Amino acid sequence: MSLPDPKLDGVEHINTWTKAVTRFGRLVTNLSDIPTNHPTYGRFRTMEGLWYYLRTGMQHEDLRAMNGFEAKAYGSKLEVVWNKTFYEDIKIGIRAKIDMNEELSQSMREEILPFEHYYVYNGKVVVPKSSKVFCGMLEEIRNDIAIGR
Repeated sequence: MSLPDPKLDGVEHINTWTKAVTRFGRLVTNLSDIPTNHPTYGRFRTMEGLWYYLRTGMQHEDLRAMNGFEAKAYGSKLEVVWNKTFYEDIKIGIRAKIDMNEELSQSMREEILPFEHYYVYNGKVVVPKSSKVFCGMLEEIRNDIAIGR
């Protein structure tokens, strides 16, 4: 598997990362400070807060108000509790975030480049394990928006 080329962010793909080249890539990441109101689990300041809330058994209410970096630092120290609907619930949360934010919603309707999710540290590209699933969710949401679902 070849690694994505960061020089092609915004040209051949959209990197979904806090330090992405495109504003869209920076906004769509789970760490962006854009709220979501999940229809089942309620309001979260960031998708990262929802991610760790679901990942840790829906018992850490303080994750709701944390920014993305706080949620990641705090949530990554908590015990993981298996959740059979985790990815489905995350996808619903991402869609709610997009629907609540006009800029994101418009970008999802207009942008056609494929999504990638990777970090660049000291010139090295790091692709997290969850990248394929996360980008797949974004593609599915974009397709649903395109056909009016």
